[in-house]
Amino acid sequence: WLAVHWYNLGLFTIDDGIFDADTLSNLTALAHGWARRSMVHPHLANLFSVPIRLLDLSVSAVAVGMDREQFRESLALGISPLASLVATVAMYRTALLLTDSRRSSLLVATLYATSFSMMIFGSIPEAFAVSNALIALLFWYFGHLVKSRTAGRTVVWVTLGFLIVSITITNAAVFGILRMLHQRYTLHDSWKSSVIRSGILTAVVAMVAVGSGILAIYLLGYAEEAANAGVGNYIESFVSFAPASITRNLGNFGVALSQTFFAFGASTRDLSFCAELTECRAVFFAQAASSVSRLVIGLGALLTATAVGWKDREQSEAGLIILASLGVLLFNVVLHSVFGTEMFLFSQHWMTPLTVLMVIRVHRAPRIGLGLLAVQVAMNGVMIAALPSLVVPAGAS
Repeated sequence: WLAVHWYNLGLFTIDDGIFDADTLSNLTALAHGWARRSMVHPHLANLFSVPIRLLDLSVSAVAVGMDREQFRESLALGISPLASLVATVAMYRTALLLTDSRRSSLLVATLYATSFSMMIFGSIPEAFAVSNALIALLFWYFGHLVKSRTAGRTVVWVTLGFLIVSITITNAAVFGILRMLHQRYTLHDSWKSSVIRSGILTAVVAMVAVGSGILAIYLLGYAEEAANAGVGNYIESFVSFAPASITRNLGNFGVALSQTFFAFGASTRDLSFCAELTECRAVFFAQAASSVSRLVIGLGALLTATAVGWKDREQSEAGLIILASLGVLLFNVVLHSVFGTEMFLFSQHWMTPLTVLMVIRVHRAPRIGLGLLAVQVAMNGVMIAALPSLVVPAGAS
């Protein structure tokens, strides 16, 4: 409902309006296939636009005279909500592995589904919701193998790896971390062997995903666009190793951990490109300048999450799942200390591991979990209701 409502309000006719998300170009890629062609998202357009276009051809043969572009975009609007549903089911199953309690798992899944990150990215055309769904499935499969103490099927590992890298290339690290821990602790390989074997599999899967994505780019005639949105200057513009930038990013990252679940007040700035709208703004959480208080809050949140996860890892039968979550969270801290400016934009990439760290605590204190759920729904509901007027001011449509 939110996806369709915001689409009708014109929120998806501009890029960078909602937390720096590229809703216009992503909707175009998912629905029509002629955008977001780059090595960063090797097969984002192909995995969805191809089946959508095939369905479009089938339906248009019967429904003569329909608006085919509108039809494809309507189908594309359902991708992120569907991905969020898949992720929520996977999170429920993972929580069940950790607690053996359906009641606790249902509470965790509800907290997960109604979090601010899930509600926002589950309602807009973006790559992040699909990435999170695949990460959640990977954690579920990993957790199943940990509990059953089995090697799993190579075809499943490879398929999940290919799909997760095909959506966003940095997901290769998530795949590699879980595969390495599985080799080391479930299959009892040495650290050296685990790193080498998981590294080789991850590299092969990533090369196939990126290589086939590059091939598709050239075969479909998108080479020029891919060159402008690939890795060169486009990526470099989001990377900074300056101490002040790292300090700011760490502060914003820590605060974004809380914003992943609870919607706090947002800032806005005017945008120059508004498509057919007379006026539009960008809504964001990140701050341009660092502050001591923000850094302390951010690092405090990071240390708290790490300490809680590490303690529960020792007390849980399936503690390896928690250890994997800490590994993925650490990777995101390192990556986003130098890459990106709006940390909330990447919240779907740590949504699942961060929730895993909460599972044991919610299981032991369900009343606190229910209280957090009530506060979360109220805060997120207020922000979501206000979001359209922040992006598209009254009278601008």
